[in-house]
Amino acid sequence: MWALRASVRATRRVVARPYSTGGKSRHALVYSEIFPPMFRVLAYSTATYFAMHLMWVTLASAEERRAQAAEIEGLRTEIRAAQGK
Repeated sequence: MWALRASVRATRRVVARPYSTGGKSRHALVYSEIFPPMFRVLAYSTATYFAMHLMWVTLASAEERRAQAAEIEGLRTEIRAAQGK
């Protein structure tokens, strides 16, 4: 019996399964070739967005400070005019 099993095993051929291509699977392809570029684009776009937002906030606060200084100077001029100086 044992000899029969050994001879059957020896005569079996290795048959490739139709779903096995021998290469990378589609699932592995997504992780190795699609996610790294997508992550890179996401990182660059996020960094660009936050840099532009920081620049906008900085410029807006500088503009607001100039507007407040001009308003304060106008009010001081009105006060001096009202006091007669």
